Amino acid sequence: MLLALISLPCKYVLYMCHVSECTLLMEFFILQVYKGHGWSLAEDHIHYTVGRQCLNRQQIEAACQALAALLKPESMQTAAQQTAYLNEFIHVHQVL
Repeated sequence: MLLALISLPCKYVLYMCHVSECTLLMEFFILQVYKGHGWSLAEDHIHYTVGRQCLNRQQIEAACQALAALLKPESMQTAAQQTAYLNEFIHVHQVL
């Protein structure tokens, strides 16, 4: 069944998945689809979304790991976006 989902547009899959727990699982699945295909901005967006969802679910360590994945020297994000990601990581790390 999971292979059938790959052919669907990712936004449609997320739209069909209304429960936050299901959404989090889908984000992890989508990250595996995008990973290593040169879609670094999409990967960053997914890492950020997973980090925020984990934080909202009080899964602080998982949030910290997801947000740490955004802090990389080869990032394609603007300096302002990198600063926002760093601030978010620091906030979550302080909660930890």
